[in-house]
Amino acid sequence: MSFLYPSFLFALFAISIPIIIHFFNFRSYKTVYFSNTTFLKNIKSQTRSKSTLKHLLILLMRILTVAALVFAFSKPFIPVNNKTTNNIDAVVGIYIDNSFSTQSEGKYGKIIDVEKNRALNIIEAYPENQKFLYLNNNFKPKYAKPISKEQLKDFIIETEISPETKDLTQIISRYKTLLSKQKSSIYLISDFQKSTANIGDFESDTALNIVLIPAQSNTSNNLILDSAWFQTPNRPLNQTDEIYVSITNNSDQDFLDVPLNLYINDSLKAPAGFSIEANKSIIKKISFINTATGSIHGKLQITDYPVIFDNDFYFSFNISHKKNILIIDSNPDSKYLEAVFSDDNFFETNIENISTLKISEIAKHDVVFVNNISEISEGLSYELSNFCKSGGTLILLPKISTKITAINEFLNEMAVDYITGTDSSKVYLDKINFKADIFNNVFESTQDNIEMPYLTKHILFSDNSFTDREILLFSEKNEKILSKYKVGKGSFYLFAQPASEKSGNLVFHPIWAPLIYNIALFSNTPEKNFYIIGDNSPITFSNKNSKIQESGNYHIKHITKNFDFIPQTSNVSSENIKLFINNNILEAGNYIVTKNNIEISSLAFNYNRKESLLAQNSIDELLEFEQNNKSISLINEQDKFLASTIKENEKGLQLWKYFIWAALLFILLEILIIRLVK
Repeated sequence: MSFLYPSFLFALFAISIPIIIHFFNFRSYKTVYFSNTTFLKNIKSQTRSKSTLKHLLILLMRILTVAALVFAFSKPFIPVNNKTTNNIDAVVGIYIDNSFSTQSEGKYGKIIDVEKNRALNIIEAYPENQKFLYLNNNFKPKYAKPISKEQLKDFIIETEISPETKDLTQIISRYKTLLSKQKSSIYLISDFQKSTANIGDFESDTALNIVLIPAQSNTSNNLILDSAWFQTPNRPLNQTDEIYVSITNNSDQDFLDVPLNLYINDSLKAPAGFSIEANKSIIKKISFINTATGSIHGKLQITDYPVIFDNDFYFSFNISHKKNILIIDSNPDSKYLEAVFSDDNFFETNIENISTLKISEIAKHDVVFVNNISEISEGLSYELSNFCKSGGTLILLPKISTKITAINEFLNEMAVDYITGTDSSKVYLDKINFKADIFNNVFESTQDNIEMPYLTKHILFSDNSFTDREILLFSEKNEKILSKYKVGKGSFYLFAQPASEKSGNLVFHPIWAPLIYNIALFSNTPEKNFYIIGDNSPITFSNKNSKIQESGNYHIKHITKNFDFIPQTSNVSSENIKLFINNNILEAGNYIVTKNNIEISSLAFNYNRKESLLAQNSIDELLEFEQNNKSISLINEQDKFLASTIKENEKGLQLWKYFIWAALLFILLEILIIRLVK
């Protein structure tokens, strides 16, 4: 047995009061002499014995009455499972899991409603002056301080389903921060999904009594659109494109001929369907044709109940209106590169002599060709390297009689293969890497007897196995004629000869034009096609438009709803910018980034799919966690007397009422003794 107010036990010294009264309240007797006193002595002896017994019984009843009252005011209790929190000034924590999984139906109704009702029952177990600390998955600033009982009721009632997902360890960590190691009870009201309720990771903490209150659903079945992606980073215009979709059947039943619809810019683009076995995942490929440029907003959709938040998957990409190409050449009269783009309005081509080049203009382009030069200055090397690493596409076609040391300094800066020498013998191209992206839609078929171009002179390169390299063209000697490297966020193409008729007939061969064209066409920096709400990863994009570089705020807007906010920004470089979401986007959908009313980019946000896995920890599993962790208690959701159970769980079995009844009983016995004992 323990006491809530043990200091009040000092009042037991009050027992001395009835004892003192007893000893100083004896009745005085006067002696009377009789001639024959035998009979009177017997009466006197018998009366004195009964009187002494009566006084002792009265004294005992008074002592017991005082002791019972002292114990009652000391608030005695019997701790429950040795997990009782006795700090009467402690703030009580209450957490409601308001994630998407609580939309589902349980035995007593919708899970979120059950959780809210149970929270209201919990607070009824506490006095009116009790302070509470409320949390749900949103972590709003107003939840960071203790509140009254009435304020808590308002917070509970206004709680709504949220796309944000928090592991229970994050909730406990948050409470530890807010409570500053104060001894307290924390009530976790949740459906305890296995994907988020990582109870096994809880650490025992004598300062916290963690009480688990499950509110669980009747079903764990769900059909999930997991993710979507493209195999290549570049989106073709007026050509067939392909998107891949991951679908998971998290149920015990098969699904046949389920409709799967693809929407592009809010128009149904490609209706499809799929079948999937129970507890399996599949990848579905959907083909479509891009017919527009600019920001493209996509959505994939299925129909599945009762959990619907994962039925839609949003994605986005951008198809440029124009690509800016810069050709740096020692001989501006050379037409072998410019001619490839001359009849296509999609490309805007600028040709600059290396001797008069303004290197500050490089960053304003999407693709840069450096042709037929023998050396690269330190300033040009720095600008070209930054351009490529920031996401640009750089193509180097060095002069045969190049200054090897000067060029190699640049190649070493790019961390690619370096020049080892030259070969003046005539060689033919022998192999083409048909699997490379730039050769898509170039060849109707791949035949072994293709007439290949030849080279009269070419440069030899090292074989650095540590580079991120893809060889696109090989010579018959298995030498690298064209290689592609991943450098930073951009792509670097390295030719073994310049674009010149003096080095062979490659510039006249049918492969030349589609090769150069596709290098420029597929020059987009790989972009994220979607973001996850709550992840808050920064969004980085190019900022090359001169109008965009003017002063003004960036805005992120929903494409159909009245939603517009100004994100925090950070300049990565003069040509790239980062935007920070900071939990301002809470609804899945398609969005755009604008500045000065100019649309810059498209964005897509999706809900976290962790909530799609509805499997829950069973009551038996929760009981096992309780047994293995001294900080954890469990109250089964079927308990009909939640408030009284909370009182016992919080302060143990209260005994003060029994001592009050005992005090009243002792007073009654004292009265009976006084009246009935003669």
